[in-house]
Amino acid sequence: MKVCLGGTFSILHEGHEALLKKAFEYGEVTIGITSDKLVKKLGKRVAGYEERKNNLEKFIMEKFGKKAVIVMLDDPYGPAVDGDFDAIVVSPETAGGADEINKMRRKKGLKELKVILVPFVLADDGIPVSSSRIRNEEIKGKKRVKELVIKIKSSDKEKIAEAKAAFKKFLPHMKIKFDDKTINNADYTIKFSPEGCIVEDKAGYKTTGKTAEEALIPRFNH
Repeated sequence: MKVCLGGTFSILHEGHEALLKKAFEYGEVTIGITSDKLVKKLGKRVAGYEERKNNLEKFIMEKFGKKAVIVMLDDPYGPAVDGDFDAIVVSPETAGGADEINKMRRKKGLKELKVILVPFVLADDGIPVSSSRIRNEEIKGKKRVKELVIKIKSSDKEKIAEAKAAFKKFLPHMKIKFDDKTINNADYTIKFSPEGCIVEDKAGYKTTGKTAEEALIPRFNH
């Protein structure tokens, strides 16, 4: 099977490793790396294309002992739109892009790609590992090194207490700051509705449950 995936691949981490591992399980792998031009257009500050490409090749050889075909992406979709591929490997963050690619392929009369979804790799704070988080020194590997900031959007004292207790249960040794509506850049935002609790992290990943504890279970019991 011919498989493709793409990304910026600036700071390589466990999330990249999970995507690549799944891709190599399926067969021949082609990887698109964003060009310097596209990176600039996207407003990202990362190393140059050649450096990122060389680092990725070394990473793949060290982790898997294999090689992949690597191509430059000057747009978000690259050769996946009309290339001879059978599947595309994505994370929850990039799954929407795969849907767009399949729409384009249908218009061209090409077969749709099988979408292989790889779950987020979560750090010990329950938030997905990412290059930006490592760059901002929030995490080292999967370990949180900064205070965790949580916004609880509720005036109900029982709900507030419920949310605090849930986080303290799952993260008993982590330094946590709780606040209400005064924080604009919280790591987590907690909301309550008649149906239950919604927990959303700064990456946009949402988990829900009838209680705050239930909403946190997918992040910590895995």
